[in-house]
Amino acid sequence: MNPQMDLIGRTGLKFFGTMTASISHELKNVLAIINENAGLMKDLSLMARKGAPLDLDKVDKISSRFEQQVARADHIVKGLNQFAHTIDTEVKPVEVDEALEMVLSLAHRFIAMQNCAMEFKPSENPCRVNSNPFLLNNLLWFCLEYALENPGPEKQIGINCVSLDAKVLVSFTGIPEAAEKIHPCHLFSEEGTAVLQILGAEIEFNPETNSMILGLAKNSKNP
Repeated sequence: MNPQMDLIGRTGLKFFGTMTASISHELKNVLAIINENAGLMKDLSLMARKGAPLDLDKVDKISSRFEQQVARADHIVKGLNQFAHTIDTEVKPVEVDEALEMVLSLAHRFIAMQNCAMEFKPSENPCRVNSNPFLLNNLLWFCLEYALENPGPEKQIGINCVSLDAKVLVSFTGIPEAAEKIHPCHLFSEEGTAVLQILGAEIEFNPETNSMILGLAKNSKNP
């Protein structure tokens, strides 16, 4: 038995459960809106059967709401499908920008609950790492979770990444508390530190810019 791998496995299951539970809440919200509008449509139908003129403008508005929610549900399910497939391959080339977009989409509900404004700027040049897609998403979620829990008074968090020779740097700005943190153990706990180590990643803080910087090795050691 490998204690570190057992810890990473438990951490991954917790991450997967957190994300899927959040997604299920979003899908329930979609179904609630569809159900509400189905009730409105039924009311219009009953009124028309009793001789009242059918308000076609209302029918059009309700139909439009159905279409919006179907599109929303389709987007959510596609995101869940992509997330689920991150466990298919242990190591593969991963575009960090795309991984960030996936995690931000999965965390949409958490971002809204914290009432934070999130500004993600995709990089101009490819930011690619050879890594475990699922563990990388898990690590990005740890960083985002920390940023959401420690925003500045403006509650404005910026995210961007840049590619260097041997690593990709992901910066989370607008985190004044970062100036007080000097080691990833203080940031993540035992589980997050294990993921950092297995991916060969590191955390640094820049108090001058109120930012947390995640360094990702372009060729990480993976399980």
